[in-house]
Amino acid sequence: MQTQESAGFTTQDGVWLDVRIIRPPHSVATLVIWPCMGGVTAMLQVPVATLLALGFSLIFYHPRGHGRSEGAMGLTAAVADLVALVQARVPTQHALFLLGHSAGAQGCLRFAAQQRPVQRLFLLAPVLDTRASILALYEHGSSHELAQALSPYSTATTALSALLADPDWLDPSIWQERGDRQRLNASSRRFAVGDFMQDMFVQGHRADTALRTVAARVSVMLAVRDTWQPATTLPLLQEAEVHAFSLLSAGDHFFQGAWGDVWALLLLALKNDPGAA
Repeated sequence: MQTQESAGFTTQDGVWLDVRIIRPPHSVATLVIWPCMGGVTAMLQVPVATLLALGFSLIFYHPRGHGRSEGAMGLTAAVADLVALVQARVPTQHALFLLGHSAGAQGCLRFAAQQRPVQRLFLLAPVLDTRASILALYEHGSSHELAQALSPYSTATTALSALLADPDWLDPSIWQERGDRQRLNASSRRFAVGDFMQDMFVQGHRADTALRTVAARVSVMLAVRDTWQPATTLPLLQEAEVHAFSLLSAGDHFFQGAWGDVWALLLLALKNDPGAA
């Protein structure tokens, strides 16, 4: 099969993004893949050939600070960049599908709630409330997972781990009084980690309003054990009447060892969706 490929996208403010687009002949639908915070799309083990054979164009989206993308991580900018990317690179007649993992799932929800109509959203272990998600890590005794996720962006990983050992940094008054933001910024690489943590976790982002807005088009897949998921996730999904289920083979937030099952279910849903016909 002959395909067209393009790589890279430059935002309106001049930031280069690590984006890969693959188009098969006669494509009528586009699937955007958005990874977890700090992750890369390769983690999702996308069955590229199968999706292309089904007629899907694919956009492997690495927001700012992810993969080889320039710029600082942040949900607001990531959503705005995806709006620009879709407007520039996705034909208006294409049915648009979004697949997001973890914080990437919240980004997909925020995009769909305010921008171009989306045919279907597939959310994997969605982080619907970023503050609550980090508090859940502490409740499960797994704060080291946050330290691991942020350590590539720090030049002082020991100090970063020490700060994250206790959740008191999530208290805005303590964060301010101790100067945690400034200290983290001073030992950052690629972008200012303190600025990111203040926006993402100390202030936080919630997607419950966006979820209710697009609930009819959302399918959610959860892991049976997930240290990043707060107890509030299931009630939010139930209140919005979202189709959601737990995958028995997924034993952690990152679906390790379960991607074959994930894609078996996703491919079935994509094949049967009228927007892909």
